[in-house]
Amino acid sequence: MSFLDFRKKYKVPPTPNLREPSFEECIDAFINKYLFINNLNPDNDTIDYSAFISIFCDKEEDIGSNFKEQQKLMQLVKQQGYQTAPQISDDRIIFIHISGKDGLNEKKDLDMVKLYINCDRKNISLITNLIFQKIRIIVGTKLQLKCISEQYVDWCKEAENNSVIKNYQRNDKIVIYAENPHMAELIAEQINELRREHPELFSSEKTLPFIPKKYGFIGFVSKKSSDYARTPLGIASGSTYNDYISNLIFCCTISGFDKYFGIDSHSNRDNVEERMIKYAELYQNMTQTEKSVILRNIKEIFEQVSRDSNVQTSYFTPVESDAPVQE
Repeated sequence: MSFLDFRKKYKVPPTPNLREPSFEECIDAFINKYLFINNLNPDNDTIDYSAFISIFCDKEEDIGSNFKEQQKLMQLVKQQGYQTAPQISDDRIIFIHISGKDGLNEKKDLDMVKLYINCDRKNISLITNLIFQKIRIIVGTKLQLKCISEQYVDWCKEAENNSVIKNYQRNDKIVIYAENPHMAELIAEQINELRREHPELFSSEKTLPFIPKKYGFIGFVSKKSSDYARTPLGIASGSTYNDYISNLIFCCTISGFDKYFGIDSHSNRDNVEERMIKYAELYQNMTQTEKSVILRNIKEIFEQVSRDSNVQTSYFTPVESDAPVQE
């Protein structure tokens, strides 16, 4: 066998970049997920956020060896002199936080950039382990990242088992915090190098809706506390990028329905949550033609708002993207 034949036979194919879902696909999924979460828990006061982070996350995923790999990850982190801490919500461990002696603080580190990775559940701890080892040298004591956690405490396991929407059914499975844009670029380069080395671990199907990308698969956002957008329904804002964009989508979606039904959004800014629920219910029985008109309304409003308020998303005003990975 020649060298070229050998290389062709055993070369691991590169992981293709994520397919960016269309705006219409995302909004359709958001509307349906909003209604689902409301029916599940009407007292939830962050339905728009919950719907946004779980777009396209309807299927349960195989755990593989993620629980065992998570234990290895936590042990390695402590051996290297770093810290782990659980983030608990609704009686479940949502994330495992990994940090250096100093870490980062969103309220103090105002130039912070967040990097997001979505992947299969079974690979969460493996990828996090690789990222930790790859970036800890360049980041040092200000290392700060988190990943979705398997439930390793008994009373949390019960809550997770009883939950209809599982903890890992969200898009932001791994989040890395960078002190500033320069450090974010360095970290993104390291993560892209990891994908070259371990393409089998990175998914080409797990998307990050709306989030701008580096190298076609790494979510890359900078969120200032002063960021806001003026919509027909009022100001959209939020303390984090996900809060901000989910609120923006919420406002634009209602405004798109309002336009379809001849309602002036500017003059009807009360009871918006009730209106959204009613619209989402009506949407279920609409024809595809009717849905298409509403989705077009929402897109036009979202596009105009994004341009006027300089909103950074993967639609309309994306950050400069890199060329696809070349092997």
